[in-house]
Amino acid sequence: MKDGLLWCVRNLKDHDGLAGYTYNPDRTWSGLVNQTWKDSDEAYMHTDGTMPKKPIKDVFVNALTWCALRYGSKLLATYDHTFAEKIKKEADKLKKRFN
Repeated sequence: MKDGLLWCVRNLKDHDGLAGYTYNPDRTWSGLVNQTWKDSDEAYMHTDGTMPKKPIKDVFVNALTWCALRYGSKLLATYDHTFAEKIKKEADKLKKRFN
């Protein structure tokens, strides 16, 4: 669980404080451009048909990241208080930044 929470924190830092992902145009395997709960190439298209700038910072993904950090901190509070506080602070920063 700790590794997963650390991955969440790294992801937030990599994407300016909001959970997101960067599509690699040079990948050799196929797949959708948008890999969130709306797995579709058209899910995040502007009304004029253009694609938004990457990384896409999906509402649902940020909500799940916040939940993982917030509730993960509660689960770890009795075992690793220092890490739990760090994760809680990250959840609080995400909520503030997103809102």
